[in-house]
Amino acid sequence: MDQVLERLKVANDVNAITLHDYINEGKASDPCGGDLMASGIEHFLLQPFEHISDLQTKELLKIQQFNTSFSPKEIWITEFNLDDDNDNRTGTWAHGLLGATLALKYLETPEITKLFRIPCFLALNSETYLNLVMHLMK
Repeated sequence: MDQVLERLKVANDVNAITLHDYINEGKASDPCGGDLMASGIEHFLLQPFEHISDLQTKELLKIQQFNTSFSPKEIWITEFNLDDDNDNRTGTWAHGLLGATLALKYLETPEITKLFRIPCFLALNSETYLNLVMHLMK
């Protein structure tokens, strides 16, 4: 982020900084191992709160400080999700709650003006996903 902000000091034609934000929940160390068992679901659902707190004290804070001295930039989060496609919770109600909580927590930051979530397409490879996107853009 430091390098990006350094370059943006002289770039007056840039309106926003785009972030891709993924939670690496650490399935291997999680006691529920990707299950929906009560013993691990609380930990899983607390991840957005812990993650956003970390994001706010690092990257978002740097951008906010930059904005006080230079041409202010909006923050666009154009991808966010769980960073583990092999997690058994991917595509479940718990995963949906995690995504919704992340979205609401992002919106607490005034500089975040655009928010897009990458959907979970289970069993779609990148070529199939690209074809779907191209079809939707017609």
